[in-house]
Amino acid sequence: MRKTTSMMGFAKPLLDQVPALRCGPTYFTKELLIEEMIKSPDSSIYLMVGEFGDLMQKNKSGEMYDFLTSMHDNKKTLEIGTMMRGVQVLSNPCLNMFAATTPAWISENMSAGVVGGGYASRVIHVYADQLREPKLIYTSTMKEHKTDELELALMNDLVEISNLTGDFDFAPGMEDLLNEWNTRHASSPLVDPRFAGYHSRKPMQILKLAMIRSVSQRNDLIINESDFTWAVGALESTEPKLANIFGGVGKNEYIFDMDAISGYVLTNPGASQKEIYNVFKNVATYDKFCELLRGCVMTGDLIYKSENGETTYYPND
Repeated sequence: MRKTTSMMGFAKPLLDQVPALRCGPTYFTKELLIEEMIKSPDSSIYLMVGEFGDLMQKNKSGEMYDFLTSMHDNKKTLEIGTMMRGVQVLSNPCLNMFAATTPAWISENMSAGVVGGGYASRVIHVYADQLREPKLIYTSTMKEHKTDELELALMNDLVEISNLTGDFDFAPGMEDLLNEWNTRHASSPLVDPRFAGYHSRKPMQILKLAMIRSVSQRNDLIINESDFTWAVGALESTEPKLANIFGGVGKNEYIFDMDAISGYVLTNPGASQKEIYNVFKNVATYDKFCELLRGCVMTGDLIYKSENGETTYYPND
């Protein structure tokens, strides 16, 4: 919800004002991306993709997933062969991408393999289904929080961050803290087999977030306990919604319809089976609808009562 607006309306205007950053094209092929990285002085670019689905439809999705996966894994050097320039070497290539799409698109276009073991497990997924504030105009809010001053301060920070170079290090004592946390993480149970890839790469994602937290606070390129603790909390705050994002990946094509049925009963407790079917009759035949309704009961989302020959449904609080 408001995913593209947040990216293009707020993040990109700030990043556009940072001279050292190079923004790649919105729509591209693998070859065009490579050309853009070759042109970049430090082999780094960032991408803003308003509709991820449009990008993948313009490319061979398997090839693009493989390329993005390879770029994420941070090879020290990347040798590129081109018709015009021959073989060129990119040193420390870096590609960052902000992209937006919907759970329905993921369900229809991402295989379980992409989600479990490849590209998707290398992405930090942020999901929202409602606005933080149900407003249309934010002028008074922006004045109250002195948004212009905040944007200027943030832009100055981004300019300073863009000039930082070198390797990160850990503050004293961090090695023991990291190893203790990783031991607990490695022994924690896997709730959903689809997220095995995410689970194994979670420590790496946390360290990436810790680096971001570090440069947002200081210029010393040191990861301390505060950075690490913040990163763990930030990443784990996204985990409860992973099922909302990838719930439709797999063999059950009706998973989103079941969620919609449960959502309708949540806002209309005591709805009769006939009433619910009239709302969702475009989803499936009556027999299939009855199966879906029983499925919502079996999963524990709904309960029902039968009186005088009529069945009514309620959220399972």
